[in-house]
Amino acid sequence: MRVPPTKHRTADGRPFTIRCAARADAGKLLDHSRTLISAEPERHVTEREEFDWTVEAVTRFYEAAAAHEGSLGLVALEGDEIIGEASLRGSRRAKLRHVSELGVGVRADRRRCGVARALLGVLLDAARAAHGLRKVTLRVFADNAPAIALYESFGFVIEGCRKGQVRIGDEYVDDLLMALDVSHPSQP
Repeated sequence: MRVPPTKHRTADGRPFTIRCAARADAGKLLDHSRTLISAEPERHVTEREEFDWTVEAVTRFYEAAAAHEGSLGLVALEGDEIIGEASLRGSRRAKLRHVSELGVGVRADRRRCGVARALLGVLLDAARAAHGLRKVTLRVFADNAPAIALYESFGFVIEGCRKGQVRIGDEYVDDLLMALDVSHPSQP
């Protein structure tokens, strides 16, 4: 799946571009992911010491996304600097090709200023236009109220809750499963 680049502005007026991730972005995407996990380990399933992605693995992921109808990888850029990324990961299995899983990560200093909303808007428009795609799913920790509110503003609904699924320190956090029907062109 591919989309054309789009121009956006943050809530405080800074311009940024959203475009498909490219091979040349792999190193910066790897650094972006590493930074997100290091800065807020309580918001990620992967621990810092478990993060073992390589530039080659990131390159393969985004190249596979570009070649698959239910997948898409995007970057949000201020100039050449990645401030956010988002992806849809579709299944190659015939019985699951109608579903894609969404992931999004925005740098802490660019949150709550429209970057994630813009990334989600581009992703979901592409999902609605994708042949055969009917459902977009995601997972979010139940204590992440800002993310849940954002997803709900796009029409995502909670389909399930895995109680105590994630251990963060000495606490157990519920893992919410959310989904959005993209089989029709309605938009928030």
